[in-house]
Amino acid sequence: MNVLYHPGNANVVADTLRRLSMDGSVIVQNGSESSLVAKIEEKQDSNSILLQLKGAVYQQRVEVFSQGGDGVLRY
Repeated sequence: MNVLYHPGNANVVADTLRRLSMDGSVIVQNGSESSLVAKIEEKQDSNSILLQLKGAVYQQRVEVFSQGGDGVLRY
């Protein structure tokens, strides 16, 4: 997870995480998943053509698409 900093009051959480992480006492993990991404993954996994495309991307035979760490195809 990246903590992006933008000057101003809008960064109270980012600034706090940055300060806490300086002494090594905080580990931040991104455990949330977008419901849209979950729905896309479900639909992709139930489509035989997209499953073939995922296999081709995995074998690096197709370069136009990529597959994220969550297994979802991206264009």
